[in-house]
Amino acid sequence: DDIWKSQQWRNKGLESVYGAPYLSFDLSQPGTIYTYYEGIVQDGGGVYKTIDRGVSGWEKLTRTNNFPSTYAIGRAAIAQTNPITIYVSTWEGLYVSRDDGLIWEKTSFPQHKNVFAIRSHPQNPQIVFAVEYEGIYKSNDGGVTWSFKGRGSGLDYFPHPGVGIAGDMVFDPRNANVIYVSTYNGVFHSVDQGETWERFDRGLISKTGAELKLDPNNPDILYVAIGGGGIFKRKLNETVPVPSGSLSASPNPCDIAPPATTCSSAISWQTANAPNACVFVKETKQLLTCATSGNQSASGITEQGTTFEVHLTNDINSQLL
Repeated sequence: DDIWKSQQWRNKGLESVYGAPYLSFDLSQPGTIYTYYEGIVQDGGGVYKTIDRGVSGWEKLTRTNNFPSTYAIGRAAIAQTNPITIYVSTWEGLYVSRDDGLIWEKTSFPQHKNVFAIRSHPQNPQIVFAVEYEGIYKSNDGGVTWSFKGRGSGLDYFPHPGVGIAGDMVFDPRNANVIYVSTYNGVFHSVDQGETWERFDRGLISKTGAELKLDPNNPDILYVAIGGGGIFKRKLNETVPVPSGSLSASPNPCDIAPPATTCSSAISWQTANAPNACVFVKETKQLLTCATSGNQSASGITEQGTTFEVHLTNDINSQLL
């Protein structure tokens, strides 16, 4: 008890700044800390820096040249391999400073995007990612140009229209080509620096990942904090069995015979080694039902040639695998 009584919290400044704060450390310069506050720049939002752990105060970096004071800060990140490079997202676009906040330039990143994470490559400062609702944007030239790595690269199966990607991203410290990302639709991983992605959440009770961390003492263990509650871990060298099952639908595809304007299809499915299965309309990704095995009648279908597909899961709460 005496030990804890002797410990004190010390105010290191910025107590008058309101908003959600985030901290980032320059690992090459002990004592140098960056923090950013969400919110409009002229009202206190922005990126701040101290070189002595806040002893002599904080410098506001987004007060300098070419950074609009009326813009609201979303997310920010420093390039750990080149800490004077700072990325800041706003609703109006993404800005970069290559001289520790002296001058800011607007990149070609599209406007009106809700960025939830900015991550620079741990070995190559020219490679940077921005994770937002619709997918992942990647730059190979330090933010000058951006390419979209969402739909069509393995992140394109959204069971609920309008709900996209938002979450976290981590790099494997042993091989920076390997990246993990958590999203509202699940956890994915890439082995080619984010060019293509595959699902990495088989057996996870909830697909809504919020934050990811690799164990610093054992990078073969990945932790994910789930939106709605719960922290889960997975051993990366552990094999998760792939569930199997079958689906039959009659008719499939649905055949609308005039003068009828709709059709119905009887669907049956069974699972072999999975406790659950979810049936979707293939074209629209509309979820029909989830159950271990059973029968379902899809009626009132107005689109000629509509087909159905089944997705098997390892848990009763999942809707997609």
